[in-house]
Amino acid sequence: MTQHPNEESRPRRAHDDEPSIPSSPFLPEFTPEETQPILTGLAPLVPGALIADRFRLREMLTNIGGGTRWSALDESLSRTVLVTAFPNDENTAICLEAARMASGAMDARFLRILDAGQDADGAFVVSEKADGASLSEVLSLGPLSGEESAFVIREIAEGLATAHTMQQYHCRLDPSKIFLSTTGEVKILGLRLDQTLTPRENDHKLIRSDMEAMDVVACGGLLYSCLTATWPGAADVGLPSSPRNPEGLKPPIHVRPGTSVELNRLTTQILSLKDPEHIDTAFGVAEAMGSTLGSKDPTPWLVDRVAQLTENAQPVLPSPPIPGQAQRPTIVPARDLDEQSLTVVVDAHASPEDPSDQPLGGFTVNTKNPAVPLRPPIPPDRARAWSRVFLALVVLVILALMSSVIIGLYHSARSPKVKDTPTPSTELTIRPIMSGAAFDSKEDGGSGWERPEEIPYAFDGDISTAWHTEEYEEPVIPTKKPGVGLILDLGSAVPVSQATLTINLRPTSVTIYVPAGDAAAVEAPDMISITHWTPVVQSELTEPVTTLDFSSVTTRYVIVYITRVVDLSNGNGQADFAEIVFAG
Repeated sequence: MTQHPNEESRPRRAHDDEPSIPSSPFLPEFTPEETQPILTGLAPLVPGALIADRFRLREMLTNIGGGTRWSALDESLSRTVLVTAFPNDENTAICLEAARMASGAMDARFLRILDAGQDADGAFVVSEKADGASLSEVLSLGPLSGEESAFVIREIAEGLATAHTMQQYHCRLDPSKIFLSTTGEVKILGLRLDQTLTPRENDHKLIRSDMEAMDVVACGGLLYSCLTATWPGAADVGLPSSPRNPEGLKPPIHVRPGTSVELNRLTTQILSLKDPEHIDTAFGVAEAMGSTLGSKDPTPWLVDRVAQLTENAQPVLPSPPIPGQAQRPTIVPARDLDEQSLTVVVDAHASPEDPSDQPLGGFTVNTKNPAVPLRPPIPPDRARAWSRVFLALVVLVILALMSSVIIGLYHSARSPKVKDTPTPSTELTIRPIMSGAAFDSKEDGGSGWERPEEIPYAFDGDISTAWHTEEYEEPVIPTKKPGVGLILDLGSAVPVSQATLTINLRPTSVTIYVPAGDAAAVEAPDMISITHWTPVVQSELTEPVTTLDFSSVTTRYVIVYITRVVDLSNGNGQADFAEIVFAG
C-alpha cells in the first residue's frame, strides 16, 4: 500500500485496509474555490432585466465560470427558459461557437439550445428548462435506490453515446448539470458550452479520446453520487465530498451498507482506469446499466422524489403520516437488485404477514390506520347516483348494439351476394420523428445556425407552427452554399418510401437525402457536408401539401434539404416547413 505523506505521524485506523477506488485524472478531487470570479465585461444583471428584448430574468440559479445562469421567461413564447450570461472577452466567441455546435445534438436527453447572441453588455445562451429538479437537489434528500441509480445513469450514458458519435463532448458533467423532470425524464445541460465557460489549463491538449474518457469517468462519478448522495468530483455541487482513503475513494458499499454488490462493482469498473475490466465508452456504461436494471422501471419513484422538491406537483404514491410527524414514506433500498424490491415503510411495528397490509403496485403499504385511506370514501348518495347512471348507460349500449345487428342483418338479406376478392394493402406506416437539427454545414459554406428553437415545430403535428430558415438578404440561398435543411432522426433504421411536406412559403425546391452507402448501418449522421449524402427524390413544392414517393430505403436519418427559397415582399429570401411526415 502506498504510504501517505503523513503516515508515520498518525495512528493506523480500521479503514486504512479497506479497498478503495484509485483517483482518476479525469475526476480530480474536490478543492473548494476561495473566491468567486470577477464578472468583468458583463453588465450587472438583476431579476427583471430583459435580455435581447425577449428573455426576462427571474432568478439567478448559479455562477458558472465568469458568468451566471438564470431562470427566465421567454416573453415571445410565454415559456420558462434557462439563460446563461457571460462577459465579452477573448473567450466569448469560443463560447458562442460551442453553443451553436451543441444545438446540433440530436438526442432528446440534452436540453436544447434555443438562442445565442452578443451585444455591448455581454453575451448569452438560451436553453430549454426542465420542469423538475436537478440531481443535486434530489440527492440532497438522500441517495437513490439501486434501480433508480441504474436508470438515471443509463439515460445519461445513452445520451452521451449519441453525442460522442457526432464528436460532441460535455467534459463538465456533475449532478448540477443533470435534471429529473416531473415525468421522470433525465435531461442533460451544458453540452460543450460548460467546458468553454469553465476552461482549464490543459483543455487545449485534450484529444477526442481524452474528452470521451472524461465523460465516461463522470458517469462513474454520477453513479457513485446516486448511490451515496456524495460527490467525488472537483465541482462544488451542494453535496458532501465523497469519503476517501489515502489510495482513493471508498467504494459505495463501504459508504452506504446495503448497496447493490453489482452496482458497487460497476462503479469501480467505470471510475478506475486501472481496473482490468474498465468500461471505457458511454455505450458500454449504458449497456451495463441496462443489463443490471433489466425490465424494472423506477420512473414512478423518481417522479415522487421530484414532487417533494417542486411546487404544485402531486406525488404518485400515497403518503400516510408517521405518528407524531407528517412526512413522506421511507424508502428502504434493496440490498441486491435481483433479490428485493423497494418497500414503503409506513408502520414500523406492522407485521409483513398482517392481512391488512395490501400490495399496491409492487410496494407494500400498511393500511391499518383507518384515518389514512388510500383514496377518499365516496358518499353513499353519490355512489347510488353513479350506480343508476352506469346502469342506464349499459342499457343504452345494449340497445344500440341490438339495433346495429338487426339493421345489418336486414341489409345483408337484401344485398346481392358478391364473391369476396382480396385487395392488396397499400397502407404505409408512419415513421415518427424523434428529434431534429439544422443541417447548414460550414464545410458547404453555411453558418451551422438556423433557428434551432423552431426545429420541433416542423414535426409537432401542428401545421399552425413552422420552422423557418433565416431571412437571406437576397431572394435565393446564398451562392456560397448549395442549400439548407433539417436532419431528422427516426430513432432506428426503418423503411421509408414517402415524405409529406407541408409549407407556407412557396414555391420552393427541396431534395431528400439519406446517408451514402449502407444507410441502415449508419449509427451517427455525417454533419460535414451534404456531398456525403445520397439524394433519393427532388421536387419543386408549389402546393401547401406535397407528397413525394421514392424507392424504399431503410435508414434512421433523413435530410430534407431546401435548394431554393421564396422571394419575400421585403426583397429577402426564406423558406419553411410547417410539418414533415415520413412513411414506409
